[in-house]
Amino acid sequence: MAKITVEGTVYEGTAEELKEIFEMMGVEFPAAVKADEVCEEVPQEATEEKPLNIGDYVKVVNERRSCFEQDDILKITDYDGEHFSGVRISDGFDHYVDSEGEVVHATDEEIAEAKAKVKRPKIGDVVVITGNKEFFSRGSVNNVGDVGKISREGDNGGSFGVEVPGNLTVSNCTHKSEVRLANAEEIRTYETAVSEVEKAEVEAKKTERWAKIGRKPNEFKKGDIVRVKEYVMGDGSGIEVVESGPRGDLSGGNYYFGDSATLGKHLELIAPVEAKFNA
Repeated sequence: MAKITVEGTVYEGTAEELKEIFEMMGVEFPAAVKADEVCEEVPQEATEEKPLNIGDYVKVVNERRSCFEQDDILKITDYDGEHFSGVRISDGFDHYVDSEGEVVHATDEEIAEAKAKVKRPKIGDVVVITGNKEFFSRGSVNNVGDVGKISREGDNGGSFGVEVPGNLTVSNCTHKSEVRLANAEEIRTYETAVSEVEKAEVEAKKTERWAKIGRKPNEFKKGDIVRVKEYVMGDGSGIEVVESGPRGDLSGGNYYFGDSATLGKHLELIAPVEAKFNA
Protein backbone atom coordinates (compact mmCIF):
# COMPACT_ATOMS: atom_id res chain seq x y z
CA MET A 1 0.00 0.00 0.00
CA ALA A 2 1.35 3.41 -1.00
CA LYS A 3 0.50 6.78 0.48
CA ILE A 4 0.89 10.17 -1.31
CA THR A 5 0.08 13.61 0.13
CA VAL A 6 -0.79 16.34 -2.36
CA GLU A 7 -1.66 19.85 -1.07
CA GLY A 8 -2.72 18.43 2.33
CA THR A 9 -4.84 15.61 0.88
CA VAL A 10 -3.65 12.07 1.55
CA TYR A 11 -4.14 9.46 -1.16
CA GLU A 12 -3.69 5.76 -0.36
CA GLY A 13 -3.75 2.70 -2.55
CA THR A 14 -1.67 0.43 -4.74
CA ALA A 15 0.53 1.90 -7.44
CA GLU A 16 -2.04 1.04 -10.09
CA GLU A 17 -4.87 2.59 -8.01
CA LEU A 18 -2.96 5.78 -7.39
CA LYS A 19 -2.05 6.00 -11.11
CA GLU A 20 -5.72 5.65 -12.04
CA ILE A 21 -6.71 8.36 -9.52
CA PHE A 22 -4.19 10.85 -10.86
CA GLU A 23 -5.08 10.10 -14.49
CA MET A 24 -8.70 10.99 -13.59
CA MET A 25 -7.29 14.25 -12.21
CA GLY A 26 -5.68 14.94 -15.59
CA VAL A 27 -2.12 13.92 -14.80
CA GLU A 28 -0.31 12.39 -17.83
CA PHE A 29 2.22 9.65 -17.33
CA PRO A 30 4.92 8.72 -19.91
CA ALA A 31 4.19 5.63 -21.92
CA ALA A 32 5.85 2.51 -20.53
CA VAL A 33 8.59 0.93 -22.62
CA LYS A 34 7.74 -2.64 -23.37
CA ALA A 35 10.40 -5.24 -22.71
CA ASP A 36 10.34 -6.48 -26.29
CA GLU A 37 10.83 -3.02 -27.75
CA VAL A 38 14.33 -2.47 -29.14
CA CYS A 39 15.82 1.01 -29.28
CA GLU A 40 17.29 1.69 -32.66
CA GLU A 41 20.95 2.80 -32.37
CA VAL A 42 22.02 5.79 -34.39
CA PRO A 43 24.98 4.65 -36.50
CA GLN A 44 28.21 6.55 -35.83
CA GLU A 45 30.54 7.46 -38.61
CA ALA A 46 33.58 5.19 -38.46
CA THR A 47 36.98 6.90 -38.23
CA GLU A 48 39.31 4.51 -39.99
CA GLU A 49 43.04 5.25 -39.66
CA LYS A 50 44.64 6.00 -43.00
CA PRO A 51 47.49 3.73 -44.17
CA LEU A 52 51.06 4.93 -43.65
CA ASN A 53 52.95 6.66 -46.42
CA ILE A 54 56.50 7.96 -46.67
CA GLY A 55 56.53 11.57 -45.46
CA ASP A 56 53.65 11.14 -42.99
CA TYR A 57 53.97 12.39 -39.41
CA VAL A 58 52.66 10.01 -36.76
CA LYS A 59 52.32 9.81 -32.97
CA VAL A 60 53.19 6.77 -30.87
CA VAL A 61 50.09 5.62 -28.98
CA ASN A 62 51.22 2.18 -27.80
CA GLU A 63 54.81 2.17 -26.56
CA ARG A 64 54.53 -1.49 -25.55
CA ARG A 65 54.54 -2.35 -29.24
CA SER A 66 57.22 0.19 -30.08
CA CYS A 67 60.93 0.94 -29.71
CA PHE A 68 59.86 4.57 -29.33
CA GLU A 69 58.26 6.24 -26.32
CA GLN A 70 54.62 7.14 -25.74
CA ASP A 71 53.52 10.32 -27.59
CA ASP A 72 56.75 10.56 -29.63
CA ILE A 73 56.20 12.34 -32.94
CA LEU A 74 57.86 10.55 -35.86
CA LYS A 75 58.27 11.07 -39.57
CA ILE A 76 57.87 8.07 -41.85
CA THR A 77 61.04 7.99 -43.96
CA ASP A 78 61.32 4.63 -45.68
CA TYR A 79 59.59 1.44 -46.73
CA ASP A 80 61.63 -1.66 -47.59
CA GLY A 81 58.75 -3.61 -49.10
CA GLU A 82 57.79 -5.13 -45.76
CA HIS A 83 58.40 -2.57 -43.01
CA PHE A 84 58.07 1.19 -42.64
CA SER A 85 60.79 3.14 -40.82
CA GLY A 86 60.27 6.29 -38.78
CA VAL A 87 62.58 9.01 -37.43
CA ARG A 88 61.86 10.67 -34.09
CA ILE A 89 61.61 14.44 -34.56
CA SER A 90 63.29 15.27 -31.25
CA ASP A 91 66.62 13.49 -31.81
CA GLY A 92 66.68 11.65 -35.14
CA PHE A 93 66.45 8.13 -33.66
CA ASP A 94 65.10 5.79 -36.34
CA HIS A 95 63.54 2.33 -36.22
CA TYR A 96 60.80 0.19 -37.74
CA VAL A 97 57.37 1.68 -37.06
CA ASP A 98 54.55 -0.44 -38.42
CA SER A 99 53.35 -2.68 -35.60
CA GLU A 100 49.57 -2.86 -35.49
CA GLY A 101 48.20 -0.22 -33.15
CA GLU A 102 51.61 1.37 -32.60
CA VAL A 103 50.96 4.81 -34.11
CA VAL A 104 48.25 7.12 -35.42
CA HIS A 105 48.59 10.09 -37.74
CA ALA A 106 49.68 13.20 -35.83
CA THR A 107 47.66 16.42 -35.95
CA ASP A 108 49.09 19.64 -37.37
CA GLU A 109 49.27 21.04 -33.82
CA GLU A 110 51.22 18.02 -32.54
CA ILE A 111 53.66 18.23 -35.45
CA ALA A 112 54.23 21.95 -34.94
CA GLU A 113 54.79 21.49 -31.19
CA ALA A 114 57.31 18.67 -31.74
CA LYS A 115 59.27 20.69 -34.29
CA ALA A 116 59.33 23.74 -32.01
CA LYS A 117 61.01 21.69 -29.27
CA VAL A 118 63.82 20.46 -31.51
CA LYS A 119 67.22 21.89 -30.53
CA ARG A 120 69.06 23.61 -33.37
CA PRO A 121 72.66 22.54 -34.13
CA LYS A 122 75.42 24.98 -33.21
CA ILE A 123 79.22 25.14 -33.30
CA GLY A 124 80.68 22.32 -31.23
CA ASP A 125 77.73 19.95 -31.68
CA VAL A 126 78.11 16.46 -33.15
CA VAL A 127 75.76 16.15 -36.12
CA VAL A 128 74.70 13.74 -38.84
CA ILE A 129 74.82 14.79 -42.51
CA THR A 130 71.33 14.33 -43.99
CA GLY A 131 71.88 15.87 -47.43
CA ASN A 132 74.55 17.03 -49.86
CA LYS A 133 73.20 19.67 -52.21
CA GLU A 134 75.60 21.42 -54.52
CA PHE A 135 77.60 24.08 -52.74
CA PHE A 136 79.50 26.63 -54.82
CA SER A 137 79.08 24.36 -57.87
CA ARG A 138 80.22 21.28 -55.97
CA GLY A 139 79.04 19.05 -53.18
CA SER A 140 80.61 18.82 -49.75
CA VAL A 141 83.42 16.33 -49.20
CA ASN A 142 81.14 14.86 -46.54
CA ASN A 143 78.59 12.22 -47.49
CA VAL A 144 75.03 11.62 -46.37
CA GLY A 145 75.15 9.60 -43.16
CA ASP A 146 78.58 10.88 -42.06
CA VAL A 147 78.87 11.92 -38.40
CA GLY A 148 81.04 14.93 -37.59
CA LYS A 149 81.44 18.00 -35.40
CA ILE A 150 80.46 21.54 -36.41
CA SER A 151 83.66 23.57 -36.38
CA ARG A 152 82.55 26.89 -37.84
CA GLU A 153 79.85 28.91 -39.57
CA GLY A 154 79.99 28.95 -43.35
CA ASP A 155 80.95 32.19 -45.10
CA ASN A 156 77.40 32.81 -46.29
CA GLY A 157 75.74 32.15 -42.93
CA GLY A 158 73.56 29.41 -44.38
CA SER A 159 75.96 26.56 -43.80
CA PHE A 160 78.22 24.86 -41.28
CA GLY A 161 81.73 23.53 -41.65
CA VAL A 162 81.45 19.94 -40.44
CA GLU A 163 84.64 18.02 -39.65
CA VAL A 164 84.18 14.29 -40.14
CA PRO A 165 86.98 12.06 -38.77
CA GLY A 166 89.20 10.96 -41.66
CA ASN A 167 87.74 13.45 -44.15
CA LEU A 168 89.28 16.67 -45.46
CA THR A 169 88.80 19.78 -43.33
CA VAL A 170 88.33 21.95 -46.42
CA SER A 171 85.34 21.98 -48.77
CA ASN A 172 83.27 20.50 -45.96
CA CYS A 173 80.49 23.10 -45.84
CA THR A 174 77.00 21.65 -45.48
CA HIS A 175 73.68 23.48 -45.63
CA LYS A 176 72.22 24.05 -42.15
CA SER A 177 69.03 22.37 -43.31
CA GLU A 178 71.01 19.21 -44.10
CA VAL A 179 72.39 18.43 -40.66
CA ARG A 180 70.69 17.18 -37.51
CA LEU A 181 71.92 16.61 -33.96
CA ALA A 182 73.42 13.16 -33.41
CA ASN A 183 71.82 10.84 -30.89
CA ALA A 184 73.77 9.10 -28.09
CA GLU A 185 74.71 6.08 -30.20
CA GLU A 186 75.89 8.24 -33.10
CA ILE A 187 77.99 10.38 -30.74
CA ARG A 188 79.72 7.23 -29.45
CA THR A 189 80.43 6.23 -33.06
CA TYR A 190 81.94 9.66 -33.71
CA GLU A 191 84.14 9.52 -30.59
CA THR A 192 85.42 6.06 -31.56
CA ALA A 193 86.27 7.33 -35.06
CA VAL A 194 88.12 10.34 -33.62
CA SER A 195 90.15 8.07 -31.33
CA GLU A 196 91.11 5.80 -34.23
CA VAL A 197 92.20 8.74 -36.37
CA GLU A 198 94.29 10.17 -33.53
CA LYS A 199 96.00 6.81 -32.96
CA ALA A 200 96.73 6.53 -36.67
CA GLU A 201 98.26 10.02 -36.70
CA VAL A 202 100.49 9.19 -33.71
CA GLU A 203 101.69 5.99 -35.40
CA ALA A 204 102.34 7.84 -38.66
CA LYS A 205 104.48 10.45 -36.90
CA LYS A 206 106.33 7.74 -35.02
CA THR A 207 107.07 5.86 -38.23
CA GLU A 208 108.29 9.07 -39.86
CA ARG A 209 110.70 9.83 -36.99
CA TRP A 210 112.23 6.35 -37.06
CA ALA A 211 112.49 6.40 -40.84
CA LYS A 212 114.76 9.45 -40.58
CA ILE A 213 117.45 7.26 -38.96
CA GLY A 214 116.78 4.35 -41.30
CA ARG A 215 114.88 2.18 -38.85
CA LYS A 216 111.43 0.78 -38.26
CA PRO A 217 109.52 1.85 -35.14
CA ASN A 218 110.96 0.40 -31.92
CA GLU A 219 114.02 -0.98 -33.72
CA PHE A 220 116.98 -0.59 -31.33
CA LYS A 221 120.68 -1.34 -31.84
CA LYS A 222 123.66 -2.14 -29.65
CA GLY A 223 125.04 1.13 -28.27
CA ASP A 224 121.73 3.03 -28.31
CA ILE A 225 121.02 5.14 -25.25
CA VAL A 226 117.49 4.41 -24.09
CA ARG A 227 115.06 5.19 -21.30
CA VAL A 228 113.57 2.08 -19.75
CA LYS A 229 109.90 2.56 -18.86
CA GLU A 230 109.55 -0.90 -17.35
CA TYR A 231 112.05 -3.66 -16.53
CA VAL A 232 111.06 -7.26 -17.24
CA MET A 233 114.17 -8.65 -15.56
CA GLY A 234 116.37 -6.95 -12.97
CA ASP A 235 116.40 -3.21 -12.40
CA GLY A 236 118.55 -0.20 -13.14
CA SER A 237 118.77 3.57 -13.29
CA GLY A 238 116.18 3.91 -16.03
CA ILE A 239 118.81 5.18 -18.53
CA GLU A 240 120.67 2.35 -20.18
CA VAL A 241 122.97 1.55 -23.09
CA VAL A 242 121.76 -1.38 -25.16
CA GLU A 243 124.34 -4.18 -24.99
CA SER A 244 122.56 -6.80 -27.06
CA GLY A 245 119.28 -7.67 -28.67
CA PRO A 246 116.79 -8.09 -29.95
CA ARG A 247 116.24 -11.72 -29.10
CA GLY A 248 112.91 -13.21 -30.03
CA ASP A 249 110.14 -11.37 -31.81
CA LEU A 250 107.70 -10.82 -28.96
CA SER A 251 106.72 -7.14 -28.74
CA GLY A 252 109.99 -6.02 -30.31
CA GLY A 253 112.16 -8.75 -28.78
CA ASN A 254 114.25 -8.73 -25.60
CA TYR A 255 116.98 -6.14 -25.10
CA TYR A 256 119.77 -6.52 -22.54
CA PHE A 257 121.87 -4.08 -20.50
CA GLY A 258 124.13 -5.77 -17.94
CA ASP A 259 122.01 -7.95 -15.68
CA SER A 260 118.76 -6.27 -16.72
CA ALA A 261 116.46 -6.78 -19.68
CA THR A 262 113.14 -5.67 -21.03
CA LEU A 263 110.99 -5.76 -24.15
CA GLY A 264 111.32 -3.30 -27.00
CA LYS A 265 107.85 -1.88 -26.30
CA HIS A 266 109.15 -0.66 -22.91
CA LEU A 267 112.03 1.35 -24.39
CA GLU A 268 112.21 4.98 -25.48
CA LEU A 269 115.10 6.02 -27.71
CA ILE A 270 117.15 8.94 -26.34
CA ALA A 271 120.13 8.84 -28.72
CA PRO A 272 120.86 6.34 -31.48
CA VAL A 273 124.35 4.86 -31.62
CA GLU A 274 124.97 6.64 -34.92
CA ALA A 275 124.57 10.06 -33.22
CA LYS A 276 126.89 9.43 -30.26
CA PHE A 277 130.04 11.61 -30.13
CA ASN A 278 133.22 9.77 -29.21
CA ALA A 279 136.14 12.04 -28.22
